[in-house]
Amino acid sequence: MFVMYGHTCPFITAGHGPFSHLFDGKFIPKVFPESKWKHEDASVRMLRHLIKENDLMKVMEKDYRLDENDVIFIEELIVGPAKNADETPTTPTRHDWEYKGRPESKSFLYEIIANKGTGIDVDKWDYFARDCHHLGIPNSFDLRRYMTFVRVIEVDGRLQICTRDKEVTNIYEMFHTRSMLHRRAYQHKTSNIIEEMITEALVAANDHLLIPGKDGEKVKMSEAIKDPVAFTRLTDQVLQQIQLSDDPNLQQVLHSSHGLSN
Repeated sequence: MFVMYGHTCPFITAGHGPFSHLFDGKFIPKVFPESKWKHEDASVRMLRHLIKENDLMKVMEKDYRLDENDVIFIEELIVGPAKNADETPTTPTRHDWEYKGRPESKSFLYEIIANKGTGIDVDKWDYFARDCHHLGIPNSFDLRRYMTFVRVIEVDGRLQICTRDKEVTNIYEMFHTRSMLHRRAYQHKTSNIIEEMITEALVAANDHLLIPGKDGEKVKMSEAIKDPVAFTRLTDQVLQQIQLSDDPNLQQVLHSSHGLSN
């Protein structure tokens, strides 16, 4: 079950802009202070774009027996139930069932990819494995042991993913690993300083570095969040684009950001 639904994980990160959380956590709030846009929103938009541009619905229906309801289900796994723009997606509560992709009897499915209730989900395990490997940081969470004891159990009238009480230490290690990654990498003081420098450069370049989008129309980096074609062309290479550009405005950005010119 976890393996099958785990394939949805890449769609969660499909909405990340340049430099991952820096883009939606620092850059977008600087240029659009009132915006509540998150990378999950872009992930859903990119999923729809992928299906439309490659005419995948026919293949999905014919070869995999998937329909529009299944696409809605995938979107809900990523961003939660469809709500008003000013509401924050949440894990299913004990109130009225808000999801459309699957009935309430399958509530536990919404805890696999991004579990906003317990925080124990495949998305975390995925970046634990990736980042601990590349950073040389020990991952003390034993996933195989956890999977041995996990079960779907009815709790307060709703099916929920649960595990044995003796797994408390293993789950502690999971959250300890997350804390360690944040302290030693994601939120390290040097990382934060570099992120601020990059954010400053992107904000300064926003009006001058244009990205080709739908129908060839060029848009600002900040506007690419509304154009999936432009968004696919927005990568970490944006700094190299600034460095190699002969646009005087972008050259000024480079000279102002001394640490990024080396």
